[in-house]
Amino acid sequence: MANKIKARSTLISKKRSRGARSDNYISTQESVGFVVREVYRMFARCLQARIARKGVTIGMWFVLRMLWDDDGMTQRELGERSESTGRPW
Repeated sequence: MANKIKARSTLISKKRSRGARSDNYISTQESVGFVVREVYRMFARCLQARIARKGVTIGMWFVLRMLWDDDGMTQRELGERSESTGRPW
């Protein structure tokens, strides 16, 4: 364990000596990607709870949303569009 700690501190020292500052490294929870993912997950949970009251699943919601945007699409067009968006069914 002591060897791992020493190796880690040596690596950090080498990075600092090359001009990298330690305050440039952020934790996973502080990264933009992590925050965006968490916001999306919270939104999806809230949406799912809200539409479930009306008997609509999340898969149905994506199709209904596509029809809302472009009313009158054929079943084939819906299928093609859903494949290109990568929506889960």
